Amino acid sequence: MTTLLDTNILVAVLNENDPHNKWCVEQLQVQKTKGPALICDIVYCEFSVGMPSQAAVAAAVAGLALERIGRTSDEALFLAGKAYKKYRGQGGPKSNVLPDFLIGAVAEVNDIPLLTTNPNDYKNYFPNVQMIFP
Repeated sequence: MTTLLDTNILVAVLNENDPHNKWCVEQLQVQKTKGPALICDIVYCEFSVGMPSQAAVAAAVAGLALERIGRTSDEALFLAGKAYKKYRGQGGPKSNVLPDFLIGAVAEVNDIPLLTTNPNDYKNYFPNVQMIFP
């Protein structure tokens, strides 16, 4: 079974002080025994914000034996935009959640379970996505 990783999983795995570190490390190993662990373009981008260089991002991705899912499809991009519009239309106050909608849309369009520590960002907008969370 292939698993898509949310950015918070990578952050927690690489930060021993993160409250979800142990769970994320364990779950990443469990999921990798079932199949490939993937990151999409937006996760790569979000993750890179906290890294000193592109080489450091590449080293972290390689060190965790993660694979990249291909170019984000137009279908996933459209679905993410519609989920974001619904969120804002329901009075969603945050204007910085579009990356979560992109990640959720990639998981749904590709029918891939999502490993995350914050399922609330996804469950109301992507009810068809199987989520793995603490």
